[in-house]
Order: sequence, then structure tokens, then C-alpha cells
Amino acid sequence: MQDDGAWFHKRSGEYIANTEDVIQTHLTDDYKRLSGCCGLDGCDGPNLQCNGCGAYVATKMTDCWRSHCVFFDKVATEAIST
Repeated sequence: MQDDGAWFHKRSGEYIANTEDVIQTHLTDDYKRLSGCCGLDGCDGPNLQCNGCGAYVATKMTDCWRSHCVFFDKVATEAIST
């Protein structure tokens, strides 16, 4: 689904997904992008990389004070119909 800005004003227009529905990605090993108290807060930029090419493609948020979701980077990804 595409965020309309109702939940995350700074992410309006980005595609959002359930954390369990995201495949072919892995968490970065860059600890500076993995902040949070009991999960990932997503405040330090993209933290998911493509398994194929290693590009940063999304930001995963799983911290206690955030909605748990994944936002896909508008520049690094493209929505296609399947």
C-alpha cells in the first residue's frame, strides 16, 4: 500500500508493507543504521539491503514506540504489478 501521509507525514508517497511480507532483503551490518531500544526505530535511514545487489532498499521499523512496518525507498525501488 502507498502511504498517504496519514501515519507518517515525512514518508507520504512511499510504499509500506508488513514486516513479515518483505522478502529478498537482509538487515545491514552497519550498526549506525540499527538504532532502537527493543527493536529497530528506523530513524537512521534505510536498514534493509537487497539480497541480490546489496543496495539499500527499505527501512524496517520494529521498535516498541513505532508501528511495525517496512517503508520502501522511492528512489531505490519500483512498484510493479505481478
